[in-house]
Amino acid sequence: MDSPKIVEMEFGALYSAINSPSFRVLQGNGSSSAGGSLGNLVTVQGNASELSNPNLAPSHSKSYTAGFVYSPKQIKGLTVSVDYYDIAEDKVGGIDYTAVVADLNAKGSGSIYSQDPLKLGSGFVFADGTRLTTTAANQLTSTNFGTLSIFKNPSGDQKTRGLDVSVDYRFRTETAGNFGVGVSANILFDYLFRATPTATYLQYARQMTDSTDGGAGYNGLLPSYIPKPYVNYGYKGLAASLFMSYYPKVNVPGTLFGGGTATNNYTINGLASSTPTYFTADLSLAYTIPSMGKDWLRNTTITVGANNLFNKAAPYVPGDGSFVAENNTVKNAYDIIGRFMFVELKKGF
Repeated sequence: MDSPKIVEMEFGALYSAINSPSFRVLQGNGSSSAGGSLGNLVTVQGNASELSNPNLAPSHSKSYTAGFVYSPKQIKGLTVSVDYYDIAEDKVGGIDYTAVVADLNAKGSGSIYSQDPLKLGSGFVFADGTRLTTTAANQLTSTNFGTLSIFKNPSGDQKTRGLDVSVDYRFRTETAGNFGVGVSANILFDYLFRATPTATYLQYARQMTDSTDGGAGYNGLLPSYIPKPYVNYGYKGLAASLFMSYYPKVNVPGTLFGGGTATNNYTINGLASSTPTYFTADLSLAYTIPSMGKDWLRNTTITVGANNLFNKAAPYVPGDGSFVAENNTVKNAYDIIGRFMFVELKKGF
């Protein structure tokens, strides 16, 4: 096993940004000033100014890795590789706006998010322009939420363990051409995150979490494994490639994640849901045109293909519709375009 590697990353005054985050807050009665709660929680999209932090501390990470590559003499062209990783990092995590709003509603003007100690214009302002002036509870609602200005100060830490595995087999034939088949896969054991050094670690592996319900460590879709098989073929001027991806079922806890609510607000039965298995394939065929003695034809290739060959639709994922769960699916994993066919003509010089 490799010796641990420690990396320090120092960002100093991280950039500022305007955001429109989604979060859970008490439903309002229409008032734009403090109070007016109807009692139940709803998901809304608000306004936030994420300020740079001149006192941002550096982040440290420590990683352990071990692996091997095996190419047996008995099977020429076969290569198997396995790499284990164990990574820990501190001072990470995004802003958990649901938790921030909950703190403001629990403590009022006593919340650390009400007025910034450095007095750089941050804090919370109601829709009518007023500020929190008392420590009374439940003053923020869906109708009076104005703008929240907040410093970026990640204080969480995460631990990730898993395997990267690949199998590749390449062989030549005298009459049928050259072949390459194989599969690469990531196997995720753990993805643990906690928002503060005193909080309890939450398990994000095998879960789908979004920015509203996943806390400061939300990570979208994290399947237990993702295999990606492939087949490559070449014969004279012809080349063909088939790349595939498979996603197993993943738990979608919604508002149940981390004990956020007793029932899931995004399902009729109040229970967690799950994504279906999902498989896509991309196919391409390329032909290098013979020059036939013509210089302008030399190194000319025509390629035709189709991404998402079987026109697999992105599955519905019940969530709040922001960031990773935008359009009620997971765009970084599932294809939202559908079958895409293409033709490419390329000339090399």
